Amino acid sequence: LLRIYLYILPLLAARAVLGIIYTVLIHGISGYSHCLARLNLLRIYFVFN
Repeated sequence: LLRIYLYILPLLAARAVLGIIYTVLIHGISGYSHCLARLNLLRIYFVFN
């Protein structure tokens, strides 16, 4: 039973860490693209005014 635990726990930990990294990456990318879109809107606004 202990051997099974020692086998499963690292897998679960790795999965949790990967999930966290994945979530952070997705939020970072969407936030970044949101900022870029805002900058582009501002640029277009200033160019046309």
